[in-house]
Amino acid sequence: MASPVGHTLAALIGYVATVDIQDSKPEYGKLAIYVLAANLADFDFLPGIFLGDPGRFHHGITHSIGAAVIFGVIVWIIQRLRGQHSARMAVVLTALYGSHLLIDWMTADYRPPYGFPMLWPFSIEKYHFSVSIFINIERYQLFTLPTILHNLYAMLIEIGILTPILFTIYYSVTVTIQRSRVGKEKPK
Repeated sequence: MASPVGHTLAALIGYVATVDIQDSKPEYGKLAIYVLAANLADFDFLPGIFLGDPGRFHHGITHSIGAAVIFGVIVWIIQRLRGQHSARMAVVLTALYGSHLLIDWMTADYRPPYGFPMLWPFSIEKYHFSVSIFINIERYQLFTLPTILHNLYAMLIEIGILTPILFTIYYSVTVTIQRSRVGKEKPK
């Protein structure tokens, strides 16, 4: 599985792609919600931490398309209760939750059982991409030098792959907004 750094970069990519970054100040509350959505699948660590085995429930049903859809429905219901009738935010946050699955799917997995039940509730079979794009984050023996170096290297790979995507989307959005403004300017 990937680190929170990789998942947070995915949230930043989603933020830049969906928020009008030219006309307003940064919406830090919205950005925090995006980061939460992109990292939420890993909250399955919490019960294991309390039981002294952090990985006990990891890569379970929270790492599934079914959980992403359930999350999206909950977001949509909350929005409706707040009087917001657009489903856009629910769709964006569901996609960010799904980005977590995609990134974890492309991350090396060295601990059995390999993969996660991506298609739950339709299947409990565990899926994993055959070619690893990212390397795993080691979560055992955290404070040993080899683990620290391994995890730093893994995070550098995530940064090296996802940051160019972030800047490409930022540049594309900025150019698109500037071009649309030029077309709307009235001649004097």
